[in-house]
Amino acid sequence: RKQTFELNNYQRGFFISCAAVFLVSLLSLIWAGFPAGGGQEIEKYLRLLLVYPFMVLLILGRTKQNWFWVSIAIASILAGAISAVNVYIYDQPRADAFGELSPIYFGNYCILFSYLSFLGFYWFQKKQQQIWSWLSLIGTFSAFIGMTLSGSRASVSSLPILALLIVIYLFLNRKFILIGVFALILSIILTSAILSESTHFKSRLELIPQEIDSYFLEGDRTTSVGLRLYMWDTAWQGFLQKPWLGHGPGNFKNMLLESTQNESDKQAFMQHSHAHNEYLHTLVTKGIVGLVFFLSLLAIPAVAAFSFCAKKESIYGFALIGTIAGFSIFSLTDMTFMRGSGATLFTFLVPTLLVLGFKQSSINTQKKPEHSLPNP
Repeated sequence: RKQTFELNNYQRGFFISCAAVFLVSLLSLIWAGFPAGGGQEIEKYLRLLLVYPFMVLLILGRTKQNWFWVSIAIASILAGAISAVNVYIYDQPRADAFGELSPIYFGNYCILFSYLSFLGFYWFQKKQQQIWSWLSLIGTFSAFIGMTLSGSRASVSSLPILALLIVIYLFLNRKFILIGVFALILSIILTSAILSESTHFKSRLELIPQEIDSYFLEGDRTTSVGLRLYMWDTAWQGFLQKPWLGHGPGNFKNMLLESTQNESDKQAFMQHSHAHNEYLHTLVTKGIVGLVFFLSLLAIPAVAAFSFCAKKESIYGFALIGTIAGFSIFSLTDMTFMRGSGATLFTFLVPTLLVLGFKQSSINTQKKPEHSLPNP
């Protein structure tokens, strides 16, 4: 059966941004003369082109919104279970999905799924579907525990923004505010209990000021923080040399190795091919042109999210704002889109929220009663 469809301006603009990020990356790669490792970097951005067919499938398909929120809840519960098995059964210091993901990324995804599960709890509360509602609440706690057991300091940095979004959402949906406040308090208690037991996580948090002092006072570039600070400085200096299209994907590692004669530093740098900051890495490899399109990749869904909130379809607005905020904050200290898992999650999660949000808006519009003149 033939079906017609049409992307709205937000969906169309989002896909154009995805395509532009890939094309600018490819142009920069060609301009730089196809440096070694550039192809692997391009492959991550190539995944963004899947946004278009995926959105079309969602628009044409009979996508049930409950399925999305149930999937989020189940994924969150699994994430918490996996982290508990990693740490308490296999005695690993940090949860990492049995080695399939870096603990940093595992923690980042866990906090994002915990946030979405909390919104799913509200979704099912409004639908008066109590079983799925409490399943989502269990997913909220489970993924939150997974974030804590991962020892990811980057994921902690997103907590204030996501917590603020939850508080605002609770204020706008005061009907269920008591349950929401209870869930927040329980999350704080659970986190405090896990932190008191997890000496590894506490020690990692305490190391941050020490590693900063070690970098600036002793020039130590081999620590986690010191390495990042040096990479950020190298990326900025490289950007100043070629500001418009950058040095090309795959060239940053060579720039890093050529920036020092210290052998211990070079050994530390050998394991890293990126700047541990998505924005600076984009600037140094793809220049200002690349950064403009990359920022549009985040800005267009954010604007769509605010439009959802203006139309009173706040749950998808808050889900989309939180997702974009999460990816944006994670990208400050690491590479979200340079990792296959991060690029894939973004490619499918953001378009899903865009399509489902507009579908729900159209449903709400159709349900509005028509106003007519009273009978005389």
